[in-house]
Amino acid sequence: MRIYLSPSPIVSAVVLLIAITACADSSAPSRRAEAHSPDSVTTVRRTVTASLDSSRFLELQRDPASAWQVEGLVLTRSKVLIHDAIRDSVLVFELDSAFRRATSAERLINAAFKPRMLLFPASDTTFVLLDRNANIAHLMSDSGHEISAWRWLSPGEPSAVCIANDSTAFVFAHVAEHYQMLQIKQNASVSRQSVAPEPWPNYYNLHWLVGHVVAGGVTTAGECVFGHLFQLGVAFVPTSGNALTTPYIERLSVPHVRIDTSTANGVAHKSESIEHAERGARSITTSGDSVLVLFEGNQTGASTRIDVYDATARSYRHTVSLGERVDAVAASSRSVALLLRRNGRVGVLITTIRSAPVRN
Repeated sequence: MRIYLSPSPIVSAVVLLIAITACADSSAPSRRAEAHSPDSVTTVRRTVTASLDSSRFLELQRDPASAWQVEGLVLTRSKVLIHDAIRDSVLVFELDSAFRRATSAERLINAAFKPRMLLFPASDTTFVLLDRNANIAHLMSDSGHEISAWRWLSPGEPSAVCIANDSTAFVFAHVAEHYQMLQIKQNASVSRQSVAPEPWPNYYNLHWLVGHVVAGGVTTAGECVFGHLFQLGVAFVPTSGNALTTPYIERLSVPHVRIDTSTANGVAHKSESIEHAERGARSITTSGDSVLVLFEGNQTGASTRIDVYDATARSYRHTVSLGERVDAVAASSRSVALLLRRNGRVGVLITTIRSAPVRN
């Protein structure tokens, strides 16, 4: 199978890494996200059909009765990393013909891995471990060695992180009733933490239940990419200035938050839930100047297609129809990994990136 991303060759992203130790800066900027020009928005998908074969299928679940809960999937140039929440550990496999276990890297990574950590992409050779308990993002090589660590002060719990090319970290944190995007910068030996400009207009006013995002890594231009879990689309976050946004090719309705209050035995209770929610990005990743969004949506074929966006033009390119349901996508500059089920068994399909003209 070939994943078509762009009519031009894919360019590898290069990430500059410098250690950061955060100190608090409570000043919040007044700048706001800028919506991408609606003139460039496409409203009809341009679809390329792909045929998924099993030639590069890594079967994780040998026994259909065994439980698997994959919380994170990262692909580097030479390895695939899988965070299994059931076993609370990271599995690491070499991208060779036999998918050999990278036991040395796996041992080092799991020695650093702690309960409730999350796994995120970084570059062709690195990834991020997010420690939600300690507010630390560990930048790791895929051989298992820590390169840098970002620390910040925040009363909220972090849920997503991206390390930009100039060593600026962006962290989404749940604070009170909303989400904030923290920006952590280092100048020489001094670290500064602040609330970043909104990734989408009025995002900081959203209820936290509808503020969830998925992190997609870094583009060749050094922008961090985030996808809104619901209707807002893709945000391209630079290390300075305002974020630029691109709407999803499939328009979704705005989710509604229902808040119910009651009193029992003199004690007030509040329950919050989402009603009528249409989910957008199920998973998001970057490969060079391409952004791949595994999209759920409300149309036939939910989670069976990848919408590809141009990170330079910040516009929709085309859609790859996969023909079967996929649970997550990850990418390097060379390959794409798809988390899916075959014959009831969880596994990862690895395919090579190819460039080709877009076909209707």
